[in-house]
Amino acid sequence: MFRPVTPLSPFARALAGCAALMLAACGGASPGGSSGDSPDSAGNGSDAATSPDVPGGSDAGLVDAVADAAATDAGHDGTDAGADSDAVDADTATDGGADSGDTSGGCAFPTNPLPGEPGAPCTTAATCDSGACVDGPTGKICTSSCSDCCPTGFQCALITGPGGDSAQFCMPKWNALCRPCLTDAECGAVGKGALCVSYPGGIGSFCGGGCAVDGDCPVDFACQDAQGEAGAGKQCVRVTGACTCSPQATAAGAHTVCSHSNGAGTCNATRKCTLAGLEPCSAATPATETCGNAIDDNCNGATDEPGATGCTALWSDGDSDGDGKAGSTAQCLCATAGLFTATTATDCDDANKAVNSAATEVCDGVDNNCNGATDEGCDDDGDGWCDAAMTVLGTPAACKNGPGDCADALPAVNPGATEVCGNSVDDNCDGATDSGTDSLGCVPFYADGDGDGYGAGSPVCQCG
Repeated sequence: MFRPVTPLSPFARALAGCAALMLAACGGASPGGSSGDSPDSAGNGSDAATSPDVPGGSDAGLVDAVADAAATDAGHDGTDAGADSDAVDADTATDGGADSGDTSGGCAFPTNPLPGEPGAPCTTAATCDSGACVDGPTGKICTSSCSDCCPTGFQCALITGPGGDSAQFCMPKWNALCRPCLTDAECGAVGKGALCVSYPGGIGSFCGGGCAVDGDCPVDFACQDAQGEAGAGKQCVRVTGACTCSPQATAAGAHTVCSHSNGAGTCNATRKCTLAGLEPCSAATPATETCGNAIDDNCNGATDEPGATGCTALWSDGDSDGDGKAGSTAQCLCATAGLFTATTATDCDDANKAVNSAATEVCDGVDNNCNGATDEGCDDDGDGWCDAAMTVLGTPAACKNGPGDCADALPAVNPGATEVCGNSVDDNCDGATDSGTDSLGCVPFYADGDGDGYGAGSPVCQCG
């Protein structure tokens, strides 16, 4: 189907060129490639950042578009009134998948291109002689149609506009290179086969580009085995100079994670592309963790963790009596935590609050003060009677006869002893000396009711 004759647009002229080479170049198999998504010489397809700018386009197929272009060109000269409908714009067209490979080398763009010429900056397709404004490594540029060659760093790719019309254009290969990144996916979206490669020294991760040999890469880059965020393979990696931000990376706010590392740990930060360039790494310098400053000094995700400078050895205190479990292991902590509250560990029964190294020994069959002895001081003279000064609970073995020994250093003195007259000792611990009746050594006495020195009745044996 033919449209009314109008002057031929730049995109239509590209289609007309494709018609002339329909089977050899634009119909699918181009020099160095084949129908479909053919890899370039480095094993990759088109690396264009976005598809070419195609504001409009015919609803007919490529063959109809070429036929219309040829017909209109045969009958008219002059300005194409519908140029915008056929132009290729980087934001609206798509890569049709056919890739003629790396055809760079003999078709260089002008060194100092005039406006509209290939290599010149552009904003829309209408500003380019070829009708194609594409994303380049440093911004949008005009490109040229191609059939067998493109400049170094470009590859011939089949581009399809929104109306379905297609043509081959020289597309930049390395738009992704050196773009700050976090994932392989974000690099692959900008450059086919590009991985997000971590660079040494903690400077961050940057997009690479698929390659087979060093010669596939631009100047200052080398083809190396590289590990991406998820995938791995040979990538063009910068080996001279530093990665900088392209206008596209700046506009997108591309960013990466950088780090500073030393023996204390690793601290991370985010650096991004700004109008002033790639931000320096703002990561903190790792330091030994220090108690009390509320800072994660070593950047391990914890603040004032065990072992920090200034920590205190604390033991587990299961019964909360202030004394940690004997034989347990301490933790050096900046503050008490959980059961770790005791600064000593001599508690021989950490389940009994009454038992610890500061407790007072009582007579109960238990080592209350954790000194290794049980009921010490309860019956020092071994007479079976516990010291009257000691607390007695129950009937412990040390106090088999009971409590109340008023002289626990004298076996003969206890509540069960007989009072002895004349020794000035409270032998039976009743609180009186040489008292009572029938004491050992007592003398019989009679009651002397009238005080005349003579008694009567039954005598009472007393100490006198």
